[in-house]
Amino acid sequence: MKITYDMLLLRFGEFTLKGKNRSRFEKSVLMHVRALLKAFPKAKILKEYGRIYIDLNGEPAEALTEVLKKGVWHRIHQPGSRVRIGFGADC
Repeated sequence: MKITYDMLLLRFGEFTLKGKNRSRFEKSVLMHVRALLKAFPKAKILKEYGRIYIDLNGEPAEALTEVLKKGVWHRIHQPGSRVRIGFGADC
């Protein structure tokens, strides 16, 4: 059985900066990721503190992974799936 992923997680890892340069650096990285993923228009990029999430929206995870490997993200990306968190019978 093949696992289907609907998200990728990019972590800044050792590239993370502290202080005044952080926001400038994160904007630069975000622009780089957007440029790499231009060929995948359905993919949505979401930035959170120290991480970038890519919602695949039906784009092939393997193809995006190959593109990201060509950039700076050759080792710090991982596939994932959304899960619904909650309690009760409707979860």
